[in-house]
Formats: sequence, structure tokens, C-alpha cells
Amino acid sequence: MTFRAGIVLVACAIACAHGEPRPAELLRERPAPGVFVQAAATCAPSEPRIPLNDPPWRGMMLLDYVVREDGGLGDVRTEILDGKPPALQAVATVKEWIASSCRFSPATLDGVPKSVELGQFIQFGPPRREVPMLQAGMTKPSVTACAGPRPLMPQDARERALGGTIIVQYVVETDGGISDIELKAPGPVVFFRAVREWLSGCRFEPATDAGRAVAVRIVQPFIFKLQ
Repeated sequence: MTFRAGIVLVACAIACAHGEPRPAELLRERPAPGVFVQAAATCAPSEPRIPLNDPPWRGMMLLDYVVREDGGLGDVRTEILDGKPPALQAVATVKEWIASSCRFSPATLDGVPKSVELGQFIQFGPPRREVPMLQAGMTKPSVTACAGPRPLMPQDARERALGGTIIVQYVVETDGGISDIELKAPGPVVFFRAVREWLSGCRFEPATDAGRAVAVRIVQPFIFKLQ
């Protein structure tokens, strides 16, 4: 901003010395990014439940849906990430839950409602593996290489002037690789995919406990700002 102001002042000095008006194009400020408020949901019950008389299914799925400008729900999809098929009953239960048990307020940009695509992870049964969070006495894992310093703002979100924060959970393995990348809380799927792609290209120095490399689970927020 200081550099830009300097250009305006120099241009003005030259123009005024010749009796010319200050050039209007140099005075235009870049429009401030809009104020974006993410869509919100209230669900009761807070998570889907398979009826007790149905065969149990154990696994995890990504629930992907659109919250429209009027707060309505649309384009509900599921992706099985872990678990043994068939998962037909689990998928039907999740779709019924999001459609009948949740109420949404739409996202807004400068007070104008906008449609957004959100996603969340649904877990049925215990996780397939237990990985601890970072504990006292452990050394923290550190990044050794990534494709870039941070996840890139998706072009679709940039064009629609969408920003926001997502909370992602992932495991840093003993060899420094990344696994089990999940959305910790509901958030924009477009941002989660950007984070997942970025994390998948990263390598870490693993956490250690008493000098021994250990796998740890990390929970981290990622902020996507409008520029």
C-alpha cells in the first residue's frame, strides 16, 4: 500500500507541475474483499444412527451436499472412504438424516445469500485404527517438504469470492508420510480437496517418543482468505 501511494503522489506532482488534473485511474483503490459468512446447520439428532434391527455397517463416508441460497438442501452425495460394502443401508440412513433432521441457514457474501457445497465425514462404529494425538514428552512432527507453502485457493472459490476456514485431521506416520486425511468438522468440500491434495504432497519429520518415531494424529485449521 505504501508503494502504491508513492506512485500516486509522484504522478500527481508531475501532473500538477503541468497544470493537469490528477489522473483518476491512479486514485482508484482496489475493491475490498467481500464479507463472507459460511452456511450453518442445526441437526437433531446431531449425527445419523442406523436402527438397531438393521445389519451393522462399520466404516467411514464423506457426505457432500449443497446448501442453496434459500437454505434448502440439494445435490446430496456420499463417498465410501473406508469399510466393507454393501453400505446401502448406511448411505440411505445418512441421506435421510441430512434431509429430515437438519436445518440450514445459507452462506452470504456482503449479506447476499450464496449457494455453497459443504462436506463432512460420517463414522459408523469405532475407527479402523487408534492413533494418539501429540502427547506431552513427544517431539512435534515438522514439515520437511511440500509442493508449496500452503494449499492454493481453488479457482472456483476465487471466482465466486468464497472464503472460509476448515478444520482438518490427519496422521503423520512413522516414515513421515501422511494418511487418514479427514474433515474434523463440516466445511466447504472445495477447500478440503485443496488441503487433501496439498497434504498428500508433503513429507514430515515424524514425531518421536523417547527417541522412537511414532505416528500421531494432528488437528489443524486451514484458512482460505479472499484477496
